[in-house]
Amino acid sequence: MLGDLDNGDDIASSVERLLRIADVNERLPTPVADIVSAAGLVKTDQVLLSDSMIAKAPKHLRKLLRSAARKVVGVLDRRERVIQIDPSSSTGRENFVTCHEVAHDIFPWQRDLQVLGDTSQTLTATVTNRFEREANQGGAEILFQLDLFRRVAGDFPIDLATPVELSAMFGASIHASFRRWVEGLDVPACGLVMDPALDVGGRRRRHEHIDSGPWRRQFGRRRLPIRIGVDDHAFAGADNGSGDMLLTDLARDPVALRWQTLSTPYRTFALLWVPTKSSFVARHRRRATLLIPGS
Repeated sequence: MLGDLDNGDDIASSVERLLRIADVNERLPTPVADIVSAAGLVKTDQVLLSDSMIAKAPKHLRKLLRSAARKVVGVLDRRERVIQIDPSSSTGRENFVTCHEVAHDIFPWQRDLQVLGDTSQTLTATVTNRFEREANQGGAEILFQLDLFRRVAGDFPIDLATPVELSAMFGASIHASFRRWVEGLDVPACGLVMDPALDVGGRRRRHEHIDSGPWRRQFGRRRLPIRIGVDDHAFAGADNGSGDMLLTDLARDPVALRWQTLSTPYRTFALLWVPTKSSFVARHRRRATLLIPGS
């Protein structure tokens, strides 16, 4: 979330300027190729971190880059104005990694970094390196067009089918869309990203805990265990299911929650939220423009 970084306004300003130059104008899916071009960059299909490319990097980075070459999924070479992305990436992941590299380039305070190689670790929500956190945030702001995702999501119900549909609309991964969607919900809600299978002890490993602002106000910032057992939480044993549970809030009152799970071959997503009595009302007013192939 932008609020996690003290320079969030600077990140948003840089992204807004780029989207304006690229004439994105709320087109969907987000026109990543136009954005790359507007940033003055070119995507290539060259081998990631080839020997010739590593040789151009600062001396103190060469050893690191050679050891990481097989793990790298995206590279920005600012001097050559080139972005390289792992060709085996899915479309949604490729788009996010591309926007992440573009974000590195458009932030003036990061311009001393001439060659950057990003791995799966630097792209996670738990990365601690500040520049990588900024690029992750910037990449998400580019791909989800600042507040457009939130406004479009306002037309959809609280259901795990929603981030799946939104991922297709924006050209993002389900994982990134799930994270963005949960953060923007205006009801107390938290999302969990877990392993797709139970371990021998009947537990799922939790990789991420994402929560909405209303959730933090009602339940605080406490996290569920890293390993979530079926005996304590029924949702841990459900690949694609739903149910009810109780959770104590900051006032020490038991609160009735709904839960829902969705499993993919790579992750299981769980949503916990406080149901409301009010019926769903679409709030999005300005419709985005869908890009129709061949039009």
